Amino acid sequence: MEKDILAEVIKAEKEIQKRIDIARHEAREEIEIVKKELEEEIREERNRLKGLTEKEIEKARLDAERRADEIINEADLQAKRLKEMSDEALREIILKHLDGILP
Repeated sequence: MEKDILAEVIKAEKEIQKRIDIARHEAREEIEIVKKELEEEIREERNRLKGLTEKEIEKARLDAERRADEIINEADLQAKRLKEMSDEALREIILKHLDGILP
């Protein structure tokens, strides 16, 4: 009986670790997607700016930089939150969801 309980605990811990690894991987992927979106947005903005007057160009450039900074800062905050989250906190979140997985 103790071996069965121990086996279930080990199985649950492996599942928790797997989910933690998946969450971290997904966070890295999201950051990469945001980065690519920003690069594309900047590229599109540069192309659009080619037709504007010098004054309009400066204003648009500043607006684009501000927007890019906001997006990067938000992505950094999200990444920080995920990195700072302890394994225990992630484990607790996953354990809440394990009820639906484990019999």
